[in-house]
Amino acid sequence: MNKYFIVCITLFFSIIILFFYLSSKWEVPIKSTSINNICQKNKYWKLEEKGLLSDKIKAKKYVVDNIPEINTAENLLITTDLNELKKFRFPDKFVMKCSSGARMFQIVVDKFDIQELLSNAKKFLNSNYAYQNYRKLTVLGLEEPQYQYNQKAIMIEEYLEDAQELRVMLINGKISYYEYIIDKKEIIYDEKWKKLDNNKKTLEKPSYIDKINSCCNKFYNDFFIDLVRVDFLISNNNIYFGEFTFTPENCRKKYENKLNELMVSKIQKY
Repeated sequence: MNKYFIVCITLFFSIIILFFYLSSKWEVPIKSTSINNICQKNKYWKLEEKGLLSDKIKAKKYVVDNIPEINTAENLLITTDLNELKKFRFPDKFVMKCSSGARMFQIVVDKFDIQELLSNAKKFLNSNYAYQNYRKLTVLGLEEPQYQYNQKAIMIEEYLEDAQELRVMLINGKISYYEYIIDKKEIIYDEKWKKLDNNKKTLEKPSYIDKINSCCNKFYNDFFIDLVRVDFLISNNNIYFGEFTFTPENCRKKYENKLNELMVSKIQKY
């Protein structure tokens, strides 16, 4: 009896600790009036289309074919064969990434260990990102099901010098905010380029923002997906397409109060 009591108490406190840990990183529980709520509700809609567009190879092809004014990083190799990867003549700088999932990449700007690279590639190919790790808890809505429709491959991509990331959140085809990443920190602006966060850094409105807006509008008019974050890379003042993200931070991003209030007001209009 004592053994079961100890197990139950341990499990209870483990759940409490996990809850507070997730609360520090994510919005837990999800508020009914938040961008995360819309994201979660949209998570299971148009899955095959989202699967196509979250596949990094196919997404880049869509941009090349339909939005040629936006650059894409050159694919130097696409393969599922680790032997082919082993024999490849790598440039001095490159990016290795998996065509499916998120945060599965390796940036090389100096010497690298080929065995480590192959090990990472094998791990990427064998992962099922849609239901990996905590995403196995489907009863809690933690899965990211669009990734199950991807065709996994390893991509060797050209390295973009001094690239900075600009993310654009679209809800029902309208730009909700821009998120510029500098030194791994976010600077957030609304659709009129009014600053929304507490970051001390500020940026002038980029001259290329109209081109980015046009790309986002084209995407929405082609697919009518209600929530998507379109990620771009800016390198030497050139705009490169990054990827389409349909479940940013698994629909649980923790927003600052000012930004969340703006999102609530926008959601109520929708």
